[in-house]
Amino acid sequence: MFIISPLKVGTNLVLHGVVPKIKATRSYIALLIVLLLSCTFFIQVFFASRNMSLTWDEPSYIASGYNYLMTYNYGFNQSHPPFMRSIEALPLLFMDIKASQPNYAELTTSKNPQAEYGFRFIYSNENDPVKISTWCRLPVMIIGTGLVIAIFFWGRELYGDVPALLATALAAFCPNIIAQSKVATEDIGCTTFVFVSVLLYWKFLHKPIKKYICLCGLVTGIAFLAKYTSLLLAPIYIVLAVVKYFEADKKYPIKTRLLQTGIIMLFAMFVVSLAYNFNPLNYFAGLKYLYSDLESSPTWYFFGEISDKTRWYYYIVAFFIKTPVPTLLFILAAVILSFQDSRYRKHTFVLLIPPAIIVGVSCFDKGNFGVRRILPALPFLYLFAARVVIVDSKMIRYASLLLVLWLLAEIIFIYPHHLSYFNIAVGGPSRGPYLLTGDDSDTGQDLPALATWQKNHPEIGTIKLVYNGTADPTSYGVYATRVSFQEIENPFPGIYAISVTALVGTPWLRYATPIARAGYSIYIYKF
Repeated sequence: MFIISPLKVGTNLVLHGVVPKIKATRSYIALLIVLLLSCTFFIQVFFASRNMSLTWDEPSYIASGYNYLMTYNYGFNQSHPPFMRSIEALPLLFMDIKASQPNYAELTTSKNPQAEYGFRFIYSNENDPVKISTWCRLPVMIIGTGLVIAIFFWGRELYGDVPALLATALAAFCPNIIAQSKVATEDIGCTTFVFVSVLLYWKFLHKPIKKYICLCGLVTGIAFLAKYTSLLLAPIYIVLAVVKYFEADKKYPIKTRLLQTGIIMLFAMFVVSLAYNFNPLNYFAGLKYLYSDLESSPTWYFFGEISDKTRWYYYIVAFFIKTPVPTLLFILAAVILSFQDSRYRKHTFVLLIPPAIIVGVSCFDKGNFGVRRILPALPFLYLFAARVVIVDSKMIRYASLLLVLWLLAEIIFIYPHHLSYFNIAVGGPSRGPYLLTGDDSDTGQDLPALATWQKNHPEIGTIKLVYNGTADPTSYGVYATRVSFQEIENPFPGIYAISVTALVGTPWLRYATPIARAGYSIYIYKF
């Protein structure tokens, strides 16, 4: 006679794969949720971009990228590496684009040669700017969606499915990542390739095999070609290697680690040399052109004050007022729990060293350009924040769910004006121009919104426009007479539509009440 014990039955069930099947089912559910989040992200950026005019930098990026693809001449707009510009302009090769080569001698007399050439390329050759922007922004949208997916897969390796899903949601509903994923610039490309580079370097530190050395070198090279900010990967790698060594992982001597890191960098520079016709020195020569498009005496706006001096803390403040409050609460909870419970301290260095270096270096920037400068720091912070749900606590899970729902509500509210987002703690996007302008609220993106307002008010007729941007208003259906910034100091009777950047330094922003608003970056006044 055989006696079957419950323990033996349970063991047999495990051995026959019941528990693994349950885990596999949960994993498939997590993948479906990631697919839903990534699709939601892509839909947001795609349709929101349809409500935006080309922003300040986009025409010059697209034009120089097209010129690079057609002539392989990187001499124009050398202050930016060619990769992102090229893939943004790639769809134009399959379109009937009318374009002439830049007249360098003529353009050098312009105040901003890159902006001038971009305007001529987009708007002066009978091209369709809306069609161009739709197709040239598409590669950026795909890269941004890839970032959301990459965050999940690294998060799953670090903590498991639930924390990875939280980190993915924080990225998919991040207004700053959404804003930069729907414009043809280089910031989301830099953010994505820096993140994936550090991910591969982390894999290399744990398993220093040829596969990870080659993959890390390849992606690092692409990151270098995306934006010069990616050069910060060099100190990030060195610090991570040293920290890994002193975390009791002394199997490999530090010299060996640094030598292998050097090989990764050599591989990356080989990738860079391919884009520069095997002359990587031209890549570094472009560094001297950084900030070349700044005015001789630039001024910077911060919390109602204009100064000719930058503020070292600008990006730190911008991060706190342009990041949703739920996300900030997740980050704060992760910091507190890391001090209280050792289970929350794992992988702290690999997630906090990159943003610390990125934000730290930004404090010495020659300009205060907007939170996009520190965008590569955000994915690491979101992964760090996601550790709050490591422990199986119902209270933490319910609180996390409520915060994610709050974050979702904020994204629905701000759509499609993600670039002008400011969190509720400082009064929301309507208060934004009183705090920060320029890249943080106004890059010329709201011409379609102005056209819609004008269409709904036909009795207004032609308006007077003071516009902070490089787009052509008539291409978006805006019928206006362009006037200078100086005229608004003593306005004539009529209807004025004014970019908020132009309002800085005038009493209008604080004392005049607009009759309407186009998006959050153009205010409409009647005099």
